[in-house]
Amino acid sequence: MEFALIPGISILMCCHNSRQRLPFSLQHLQALHIPNGMHVELLVVDNASTDDTLSFAREYIQKHPLPFPVHYLQEPQLGLSFARLTGILAARYEFVLFCDDDNGLYPDYLEKALQCLHQLPEHEAIAMIGGQGIAVFETPPPVWARQFHLFGCGPQAQRSGPVRQLYGAGSLLWKKAFLHLHAAGFRWLLTDRQGERLTSGGDFELCAALQICGYRLWYAENLRFAHFLTATRLSLPYYQRFIREASVSENFFLLYHALPHARSHSRWPVRWLALREAGYHVWRLFTLLLKTFSMHTRPGSRELRRLRIFYHSSRLHHLMHIKRELHNSWPLLVDWYRNLNNHLPQTSQKQRFV
Repeated sequence: MEFALIPGISILMCCHNSRQRLPFSLQHLQALHIPNGMHVELLVVDNASTDDTLSFAREYIQKHPLPFPVHYLQEPQLGLSFARLTGILAARYEFVLFCDDDNGLYPDYLEKALQCLHQLPEHEAIAMIGGQGIAVFETPPPVWARQFHLFGCGPQAQRSGPVRQLYGAGSLLWKKAFLHLHAAGFRWLLTDRQGERLTSGGDFELCAALQICGYRLWYAENLRFAHFLTATRLSLPYYQRFIREASVSENFFLLYHALPHARSHSRWPVRWLALREAGYHVWRLFTLLLKTFSMHTRPGSRELRRLRIFYHSSRLHHLMHIKRELHNSWPLLVDWYRNLNNHLPQTSQKQRFV
């Protein structure tokens, strides 16, 4: 199946109750340098907002025009994955750039993205390129907050090159690859962020599905954007809540990792991977607990250790309750995986994803 797409970049901004955050993102979009001849558009998707986000965005952009067309969409089903799907399918251009409502693209982002696209290895079927989020704090952060990276911030690898996963913020998605995936029956299992709930993982699920289908991911360290973090997100209780609600999504990634080993609907491939991961978290907890008796502590080290212990404990808890994901989602994924080769182009057949 072939899809005819216009060369260019569609910037996708999904919003839920974003009135307070939008000016930050839109001001950065005003300063974007547009490479000569590049087609660009902005898609603003209102995801079940209750604060009149869409009207605010229209009024703001009317007063402060952007150097490219803007289209406004609505997705009534709450969840970032649903909003992104609506935007991706509506995008006119070949590449879709995920710009969250608290992201500020650096002025040279599109220029650097274009350079990266020209420099990619031709033999690689690269479907997604990710950059580096630079945290911008509303108030001075605690020492540990700069060292414990959450919220799509920090480098995603030691250097530019192929990677196994990318966070969604600032990522560039090749729409043709996604349409092949969608035509083959891919539907997000994870809703990602849902209103005030801190669920996440939709971006990593997309990365896993793309790789299952034979596509690759690429990290470009010179693609940089600002990620604005409000003061309310910089407390230990908020971090712990985020870890608790978001770490359950990692159970779904186990399902994708287990697919190449699936011979039937048997759950044993997932159970084996879950057991192996549980052993890792037990070992990490053991080493972290030993370090709590160390006399040498640096500023913020206790909080860092506390968060890491909380993360590994949360993963153990969710692994012990993986039965729900196995019962509801595993058979659907296995059937989808079996039928992939009937829908994918010859240049991207399903491959072993480990």
